Amino acid sequence: MSKKSIMITGVSTGIGLGTLSYFVKNGFHVYGSVRNSKDASRLKKNYKDNFTPLIFDVTKEAQLKKGSRIFEKGS
Repeated sequence: MSKKSIMITGVSTGIGLGTLSYFVKNGFHVYGSVRNSKDASRLKKNYKDNFTPLIFDVTKEAQLKKGSRIFEKGS
């Protein structure tokens, strides 16, 4: 059985970060949006193979679509 996956937006801080932690602790692979590579690197270092960073701003449609395609391919 493959690991379940979920996409969460805004995982750099706050509720998004808490949600990321919760799902990783409960056996999910999380695809999480961040707006910059610094946050992506920090979270990847902390969550390793259980996290795939998606660098996009949810207010930018083209970036959102690109992130969605990456999630669809990987999940």
